[in-house]
Amino acid sequence: MIVTLGFLLPVFGPWLTERLVKPGRTYLALAPLMRVVRPSVTSGTDSLALTTPWYADPEQRLVNRMTNIQDWLLQLRPYCAEAIRELAHREAVQKGACRPDAVAAGLAAMLRAAADARARSTPADEGESRRAAHALRSAETEYGDLMVRVSRALQPRCQSHRRGAVPMSGARRPPT
Repeated sequence: MIVTLGFLLPVFGPWLTERLVKPGRTYLALAPLMRVVRPSVTSGTDSLALTTPWYADPEQRLVNRMTNIQDWLLQLRPYCAEAIRELAHREAVQKGACRPDAVAAGLAAMLRAAADARARSTPADEGESRRAAHALRSAETEYGDLMVRVSRALQPRCQSHRRGAVPMSGARRPPT
């Protein structure tokens, strides 16, 4: 049994990694971005989202999530403001972020602000939203992993709720 596993693992290991592990990780990494750009339930536009059957493999789940995110980004475009993106990009560069991470930080700030503006029903200026959409599309062309970087930039920095995390000194543990 162990010998058989020793022969099969090198044969099927790379295939399993490419078909299951990598798409699964990317699928999970896109969750924060999906939560920000997804319209609220009360808006009624969520019915346009692709539904994924329970038996779908990780690749199909990833394709559906990316398609939904792109569709929701199109709906979010009128609320995007170039000034917010540029300011956040400049701040990230000043803090020493590499260029792709600075671009992602700028886009993340812009998308979060656009989602808030959509909730208030206050669209941005047409010219500004057009420039912001152009910046998003050109960044997508330049960086293949941009959506994952933007999603990671949207994650909260404090991850102390994770299992096994050690609280900071002087911090109290939440009541159980």
